[in-house]
This record gives sequence, C-alpha cells and structure tokens, in this order.
Amino acid sequence: MTTLDEIKSRTDIVELVNSYVNLKKSGNNFKANCPFHEEKTPSFIVTPSRQSWRCFGACATGGDIFSFIMHQHQVEFKDALTILADRSGVSIERQDSKNYDRDESLIAINKEAANYFQACLVSNQGTVARQYLKNRGVNEITSETFQIGFSPKERDGLKSHLLKIGFDEEMMILAGIIRKWEDGNSSDFFRQRLIFPIHNQKSQIIGFGGRSLTNNSPKYINTPATPIFDKRSNLYALNLSQETIRSQNSVTIVEGYMDALTAHQFGFRNVVASMGTALTEQQVFKIRSMTNDIILALDPDTAGQEATLRSLESSWKIIGDQRASSSTFFQQRSTLKLKIAVLENGMDPDELIRKNPIEWEKSVEQAKPYISFIIDALESRLNLDSSDGKTQALEIMRPIIQKAPFLEQDGYINKLSTLLELNPQAIRAGISQSKTPQNTYRRTINSINSSQSQEISKKLIGSNERSLDEHVILLILNLPDLKSIAHNLSPEWLKNSEDRELLERLIQSDSIQSLETELEPSLKIRLDDLTKKPLEPIDIHSAKKAFQQCILRMEIRYIKEMQEIIINAIQPEDETFNNLENQVAELNNRIKELETSFNDVRKEKYN
Repeated sequence: MTTLDEIKSRTDIVELVNSYVNLKKSGNNFKANCPFHEEKTPSFIVTPSRQSWRCFGACATGGDIFSFIMHQHQVEFKDALTILADRSGVSIERQDSKNYDRDESLIAINKEAANYFQACLVSNQGTVARQYLKNRGVNEITSETFQIGFSPKERDGLKSHLLKIGFDEEMMILAGIIRKWEDGNSSDFFRQRLIFPIHNQKSQIIGFGGRSLTNNSPKYINTPATPIFDKRSNLYALNLSQETIRSQNSVTIVEGYMDALTAHQFGFRNVVASMGTALTEQQVFKIRSMTNDIILALDPDTAGQEATLRSLESSWKIIGDQRASSSTFFQQRSTLKLKIAVLENGMDPDELIRKNPIEWEKSVEQAKPYISFIIDALESRLNLDSSDGKTQALEIMRPIIQKAPFLEQDGYINKLSTLLELNPQAIRAGISQSKTPQNTYRRTINSINSSQSQEISKKLIGSNERSLDEHVILLILNLPDLKSIAHNLSPEWLKNSEDRELLERLIQSDSIQSLETELEPSLKIRLDDLTKKPLEPIDIHSAKKAFQQCILRMEIRYIKEMQEIIINAIQPEDETFNNLENQVAELNNRIKELETSFNDVRKEKYN
C-alpha cells in the first residue's frame, strides 16, 4: 500500500469535512453550506460511497480528501498531503531532503535580502526611492504590507551583507539575487531599483521584481528562474488576495506591480498582477482553481490590448483550433465568466485608481464579456471590407459563439452582423447550435429512474475507470506533443487528486526529467509506477484520436457521477429542487452530445 492509499484508508471524508462544517444527512449523502463561498441554501454535498465532495453552487468544483484540504487551507497538494498525514498518523517521506534543504535555504536568503532592501529604503541611500513612492501616492502602510525595498548603487552591497551573516555565495547565485560574470566575479543582480518582493501563496518570498529609478533599461527586471521561482507560474499579490478572491468569488487581473499595489491600497483586495504583458497557462490555471469569475484589466495601450488577445489565444484557449474542445455542463454553468475591463482615457489601472477610484470600480463592473471584446478587436486585425476578411472573422467567431450560453448567442450574432454588414440569419445559419434550451427538458427528479439518469452508451465506458486516467497520463508521457490539445481535458475528470496533480505538473513541465526533480516522493512513486506500464507503439495521429476519445469518455463518466450525486442527495421538498432537476435534464442532453462527438472523433481523419 502506498502512502497515499494508507492516508485514504485512515481518513473518512465525512468525518474530515464535518470537522470544518456542520454536515447534515440528506438521503445517502450529507449536505452543508459550502465552506468556500457564502451562500444561504446548502449546495455542498459529501458522498460517503465515493469518498468525495462537490459544491453545486458558485464554486462548481469537487474532489477527494486531498482537494478538500487544498481548498480549505488554500495550500498546494504537497502541503495537503502533510496535513492529512499528520491527521491520520501516517509517516511520510519529506520531499527529497537535498532539494528540501536547498529550497529552504533559498527562501531564507530571499527573506534576508528583503530585510536588507527594506533597510536601504529607509536609510539615506533610499531618498530617491522614497520620493518616488511618495510621488506615486504609496503610503507607509502599503509599503510595509508589500515589503517594498530599495537596492542601492554599490556593486556588492547585498552580497557583502549576506556573506557576513553566513550565507553561501553559490546559493545566492542560485537564488538569482547575485549575478556571476564570465571572469568569475559576481555582483548584486538588482542595483538602483525599487524592489517588489514576490511571494508564494504561503507568503514566503520566492523572488523579486525591480523597477529602475534611473534611465537604465529595461525599466523592470525580475529574478531569473530558480528552483523556487518561475515568473510564468506566479501572480503578484496573490498571497494577499487569495482569501478575498475566494470569499468574493471574483478576481481582477492587472499587469504591473504598481497596478496591484495601488488597488490594494484603495481597498480593492481581489486584484493580482501578471508581472508582464500576457498571462501564461500556469497563471490561468492557478486563478481558475480559485474562481471562474475573472476580469482582465490590462494596460489600455496597443501593447496591452494585443497582450490580452494573445492570452485569450494561448493561455485561455479561447481563440484557435477548438474542434475537440467541448465544455462540460458544469464548466459552462459556473463556467468561465471572463470579462475585459476597457479603461477610459488611456490610463493604466494604477493611474485611474489614484485619480478616480469610483471610475475604476465602474470600469470593472461594466467589463465586457470576452466575446464582445474579441468581436470589437476584429476590425483592427482584419480587413473587414473584403470577403476574405469577413470569412476569416466568421471562422474565428464560429467556435467561440458556439460555446457561449444559448441565450447569449443571439446578442453576439447581432453584434457580429452589424460589424460585418451581413444578415444575422446568414451568420446564424453558419453557427451550429447543438444545444437545446433547458426548459425543453424540464422534468421532475422523481420521474428519472436509474436507466434514464445514466443514458451513457456502454461502449463508451470501460470496466476499469482508473485505467482510463492512467492511459491519458501515459499517452502524454510517451507523446509530449499531446500537451498541445490537453487543455481540452479538465483535471476534475480524473478520479484522484494525485493523478490530477501529476497531470497538471506533467503538462507544465519541460520534460519528464525536470518533472522528476520537482515531485515529492509520493508523486514520484506514482510517476514511476506509470512509466513502467506498457503502451503499445502508436503514431502521433492515432494518439491524438485516442487521446480525444479518452477525454470524451472521461467527461461522460464525470457527468454520470454528477447525476447520481444530485439524484441521491436532493429531495422534492428542497429549495433547490427546481434548479437541480433542470441540471439533471441538461446533463442528459450533454451526454447525447458527447456520444455524437465520440462517434465523430472515431470517424475523423487527422492531417
């Protein structure tokens, strides 16, 4: 038995969850108000037979004991593992002790470096930096909260300070705060810059951003990639925002350090910064694990607008090839409420908040849906006076509008019709609407028997569901090119948290070798186990087809489980009865769509 299995065997999910919220019996399951968002009517269900939990309200997420602790304590998988191991009395092997000690040393170095930078800020050397902060309207409380500092002009001030304390120079270089030159000498990485410490979600300092206070270029630099810091995977101020993001179930993403810092000073505490121009997939995943209500408020200049479009394409996977992208009902219901805040008068968030916080709040409240933003952007990117340009616009918008909620599609079609000067009926004809309005399928839960609620073709579901999850991971392990279409797979469809975590880390890693160095022992064991499993030789074209078939099968399995949970937990006298009966009906409709998609994929030939 593995460590993970032993922890599961010793931890009952009902007992675990009940220690945090007051569970009440409901049929074969238990219910409570969701501990992760405010609500009046219970939408949080624990299923003992599956040892799982799910929120059918604003969170629209669920999982096992590990994911519950991750949400409850706002920690990563490895920390949830430690918490549950301590609770269940299972001894676990720490992450590779050598790497653990290394990472702890890097965090200690960064902490002391931040202390040094803060001391420099309040010293005579920091006069220019303090004046800059004053001119930008940053008060002392905000400066202290964000631990803002200053790096002086001298070549090795920080290096000398850390050496005196006893830190190793090679570790300083590894932390990215000391730069080693080709001649063998070394010097401070940050010089004459305002310093913004970057924290992980446990509020440990993992890196720094530096803003030039001279005419030196570039204006902003960051700690280079280190064992504990990767700019692509982190968001500035998330450590301070995460509690508010979860309680408000909403986040606003800005671009720069000052944007986020000023927002917090003025009381907008669900704001984080991407520390660059375009969001990355890793940042998007981190945000979507906390909320689906997301507003992008990037700089209004051309570069900022282009960055927004790039992130919609590369990170949000909204623009581009979507032939296999089929959102689940629950993804669509709670689903991505992504909006774009268009800031007036060309001001960036920092400037607008300082000059007119009410106007900022209004801009956020009136943020336009991302589909409207994309339609508006077509005019500047395509020649819409030509038939080719109109055709390109329609090709871009077809899959995007198809995935929009049914009742919103007409609005987008009319907006596109006006822009392209085409008859809306002509556009509508080109948009396949396979969804049917939910009121067509209204019925009572009592009338849905077991066979009706599980209309899933037997041929789509294998006998060993764990092997389906394993097969998906195996395909990616053996054919990394499949990562390009892996965004169609929701980690929630996997049965276990360890496999979810492994899949996410695998997709983000550059290679299996780099992944192995980062994994904690329990996940290493799981990875080793998977890599030993045989996979028949398969070419990339067949692999893509098999991969997409697996994705469809997993979504069907996921929907089936949602139906069972609803039917077993909800009683006709419940306040949420009418809403949940509609959900079951829509799930039935979604199953039919998936069966059609599955058959289409089987017939499809890849180029």
